[in-house]
Amino acid sequence: MFPSDADLARALGIMAYRTGNFSRAVSLLQESAGSRATDAELMYTLGMAQRQTKDSAGSAKSLQKALDLGLKGDAAKEVRALMTPEKPAK
Repeated sequence: MFPSDADLARALGIMAYRTGNFSRAVSLLQESAGSRATDAELMYTLGMAQRQTKDSAGSAKSLQKALDLGLKGDAAKEVRALMTPEKPAK
């Protein structure tokens, strides 16, 4: 049994993210997201990679989707912290 193209793109995208190749990670993860639209971890990793490539709007959308899909644990805490607006200093 061979992995689907979406599964392979997901795995390679996560590896690219973990090794700091954020542009490649975004490309691969977006490809995979077309078939795996309910994968919270994929959306989290895509959002974090988009953040590294300065795609603020794309990152916010992907990270919110990850939360909506039920992202759990430390990753969910990290996303909530990133998405909470900072209070102005007095």
